[in-house]
Amino acid sequence: GRNVDERRDKIVGQADNMILGQVLLLAVGDHHAKLLAEDVSKLDERSLTNLRFHHPQLLNRELCSDHAIVYHKPQVAEAAATLRKCGVVVLEPSALGELPALIEATNASIQSAFNTARWPERSRPNSMRNGREAIIPSRGSMMDEIFRTMLTSPFGGLLHAYFGADANLQSCLFWAGPPGSSAQDLHTDGEFGGGDILVFWTIDDLGDAPACQNGEFAAIPGCFNHVSDSIGSPPWCEQVEDVPVDEVPFDKFKMHRFVQSRRAGTVIFYNSQVLHAGCPNHSARSKLAISLQIGPSSTLPQSDFVADAWAGNTWAISEMERLNRMWVEATKPTPPPAATTGTSCK
Repeated sequence: GRNVDERRDKIVGQADNMILGQVLLLAVGDHHAKLLAEDVSKLDERSLTNLRFHHPQLLNRELCSDHAIVYHKPQVAEAAATLRKCGVVVLEPSALGELPALIEATNASIQSAFNTARWPERSRPNSMRNGREAIIPSRGSMMDEIFRTMLTSPFGGLLHAYFGADANLQSCLFWAGPPGSSAQDLHTDGEFGGGDILVFWTIDDLGDAPACQNGEFAAIPGCFNHVSDSIGSPPWCEQVEDVPVDEVPFDKFKMHRFVQSRRAGTVIFYNSQVLHAGCPNHSARSKLAISLQIGPSSTLPQSDFVADAWAGNTWAISEMERLNRMWVEATKPTPPPAATTGTSCK
């Protein structure tokens, strides 16, 4: 409508005014920044923060392209380094060993849950952004099998490479973007996640459906909010923050937008401080996923996000604690077989 057109014109005007500034910023220091980013494992947190804040265009346009962040093979160490640098990494089904039977069963389980779940298993109405809904997986919802399958696959290897041995499950939800869900504003989850890793395991095959029209996840790789709320996002990234993801003229900004790939079974890892959003869902079916929030073990086993969306409900928090215990159990190393003793037959 008219308001949307006026808002888009304002955004385009901002882009025109900043083109010269972008060119100058890219010309200063990017060669040095690119050399640093080539081996991100050697950067301490302060150096990495400076790279993110002062060179977001370099990260977004060159170092964090779809080619760089999407993995078709189980290269967990490389993927963990890319996640640290770009804030988004994707493991295609081929990198996880293809799990069609589990994906089909999980899809059916989640569909059934959304058909029957009520409060407090289901999130409060309008507690999620732009019409999204979430359910806390109940007992018997296959999560024990899903956890074990994930954690013994390259999925678990990537988490171990990123966090070390202390990755803690803070929340686990069945997630849905119903038909008619509107586009989310590009945002970060710093008020809840504070730099934790969130994971979407997609269980819908989108086929040839138009991109960013089906409730997909979208992100701006390399565009991080600063760890200090008083500083916020880099100016280049801030231009699109709090703007609906389907209204941003990405071509005008020469900004790379990642949109969830088509295949069911894809796993998306993203830093809660990177700009991201849900696309509008103009299709006739809900967009489904499993959402996990993961952080260091020093953090609580349930996120502030769950406590907020479920209004501090004690059942919801206790269920998150139960799911975390399942997670911890699934992460335990398998003990070696006991050595046999006794005399041999002669």
